Amino acid sequence: MRTSCPGMSYLFATLTNVLFVVLVLGMPIIMMNMLVGLAVGDIDKIQQNALMDRYVLQVQLLLDIENSMPMFILKHIQVHGYRVSEPSQITQNKVGGCARVVW
Repeated sequence: MRTSCPGMSYLFATLTNVLFVVLVLGMPIIMMNMLVGLAVGDIDKIQQNALMDRYVLQVQLLLDIENSMPMFILKHIQVHGYRVSEPSQITQNKVGGCARVVW
């Protein structure tokens, strides 16, 4: 056992060395796990933003197509109103027992 001063010894030298080795080997594993968890959270946010951007681009594309069409074609395909109705009945789906809406 080496000491800085002659005649002086460390208390619990073996335990100290074991704890140091555990710390040196364990900390990189813990840090990598924390970084992976951080990256997964960022990926979820990026996917949500990408989905919203996709919807925006689809709407812009439809508006551009509609604006580029001649008026006589738009008169024939124009929607004058929407009808929203409740489902008439709900039946059991035979595959898996999940509910399926029948319109």
